[in-house]
Amino acid sequence: MAQSIDKPPYFIGEHYFHWKNNMVLFIRGKDYHLWDLVEDGSFVPTRSKAKLNANDKKMMELNCKALHILFYALDPDEYAKVYSFECVKEVCDKLEVIHEGINEMNEHYKKFLTVKILILKKKIVIVSSFIVTK
Repeated sequence: MAQSIDKPPYFIGEHYFHWKNNMVLFIRGKDYHLWDLVEDGSFVPTRSKAKLNANDKKMMELNCKALHILFYALDPDEYAKVYSFECVKEVCDKLEVIHEGINEMNEHYKKFLTVKILILKKKIVIVSSFIVTK
């Protein structure tokens, strides 16, 4: 299915790695340094609005721009998991924990089950050979 280059890739909770790679390219295409903010951490001002300097305001603007792109790319269920975060890095980190964690857990579980099956197969072979030899 073709994707518009003007809209971010839409995430519905499946194929996280594919979506994340496309999202990196999309955000870098909008503003190359915007993804750096995601990776390095978002800017959260510790001063009041009146005391913000030009760099602080620029960083806040970039954070809002990245949040807008990310929130626009999420379906309602995914959005509900991260809408309360104010920093784009927090949003990305949470999505990563949710989706990469699940995949990692599934891989560990698959390995666990494979080992269990092998152990059961060996027990069956041992039991059957024991019965045959008696």
